[in-house]
Amino acid sequence: MSISEFGSANEIQTIYVGKAPFMLRLYDKKLELSKSSKKEIMYEYFANSGLDTNKAIFNVEFEMHRTHLRAYEITTLEDLLSNANNLFKKAMEDIRLIDINSITKKDIENNSKSRAKTLSIWNYIKDNFNIDTFMQFDFPIERLKRKSIIYDENRFIEDINIVLKKGLVHQIEISSEYISIIAQEFLDEQEEKKEKFKENNKPKKTYIPVSIEGDNKEYRLLKGGELIEPVKVVPFKELDNIQLEKEIATLESYLHFGEEKKRTEYAQKLEIAYKEKLSRSEV
Repeated sequence: MSISEFGSANEIQTIYVGKAPFMLRLYDKKLELSKSSKKEIMYEYFANSGLDTNKAIFNVEFEMHRTHLRAYEITTLEDLLSNANNLFKKAMEDIRLIDINSITKKDIENNSKSRAKTLSIWNYIKDNFNIDTFMQFDFPIERLKRKSIIYDENRFIEDINIVLKKGLVHQIEISSEYISIIAQEFLDEQEEKKEKFKENNKPKKTYIPVSIEGDNKEYRLLKGGELIEPVKVVPFKELDNIQLEKEIATLESYLHFGEEKKRTEYAQKLEIAYKEKLSRSEV
C-alpha cells in the first residue's frame, strides 16, 4: 500500500495512505482552516468538544469510491449513512496506525509490519466514532438548502392581480365592494380561528405563582413542593397557524443571514417550530 507525505522541513502536514478507490488522508486541520471562512465556527466546535486549539489537530478522513462501496452492497446514500459506523471501523482496521516498537527489526526488514500492535489513539478513534455526532439536526435538510424568499407587499399585490385576472377570464363579476367584502370575511374568519385556537390551547397550570418579598423574580410552586424559576421559551403551541408560519419564515431567515454564533440557537428553535407544525398535520 502506497504512502505519501507532504509538509515542510520541520513538520508533516498531510499523509496519504493507499489510492483510489480506497485511501486514507491524515492532515493538519488547523492549517487547512487558516485560509477558510469556516475557521471561526470550526474553532468554536473545537472548543465545545474540549479540544485545545493551541495544540496540533489532525483530521482522519477516508475516501471511498463507488467501486469500493459496492463490495459492501452499498449503492445509495441511505445505505451509506446507515452503514457509516461499520464502514469507518472497517477502514480503521484495514489501514492502521501501528506501534513500530512492538515488532522486531527483522519483522521490519521482512515487511512483516502486520504483526505490530495498533496504537492506542487509533483504537480510541475507531471505538468512539459515531456518525450521529455529525448529524446535527433532525428537521428536513431541504429547509436549510432552500433559498430564503422574502414575501413582501409587491409580491402580495402580484398574487392578487393573478387571482383577479383569473376571475375576469372566467367571467366572474368583480368590483371593489365585492373584493372588500371577501377580504373582511377572511379577516373575520382568521380572527375567530385565532381566538378559538387560543381558547382550546390554553396551557393547564400545574403550579401556583409565588412572589418573594424583596425579590423581583417570579417563581412557581410545583405540585411536588419544588419552587422553581420559570424558563422562558418560545410559545409555539400558543401561536395560530399563520403566526407559526411567520415565525418559521423569520427563523429560517435568521438561520441563513443572522449572526453565526446564534445559528445553533436559531436551528434549535426552528426544529421545535417544525415539530409543532407537523403535530398539526400542516406539512
